[in-house]
Amino acid sequence: MAITPAMLKFSAELLDLASDEFSNNGCNDFYLKDTPENRELVTALQTEERWDEPETLNLREGKIITQDWCLMRFLARKMRE
Repeated sequence: MAITPAMLKFSAELLDLASDEFSNNGCNDFYLKDTPENRELVTALQTEERWDEPETLNLREGKIITQDWCLMRFLARKMRE
């Protein structure tokens, strides 16, 4: 079965709920492999969230570090577009 518009809407709602919960965690670091696709994703996230320096990625040991709840909120918003 292919993903339907209703499934996307439900998934976005779940991501919003999860992002609220995750934002209360003590550590919000989320590690992504340092790939061109992930760099593009995190740069888009940082730009849309209006981070101070969206072009600067937090890189460590071959990983891109971002905030889990911000990424969830960003993906939920993209699902609704």
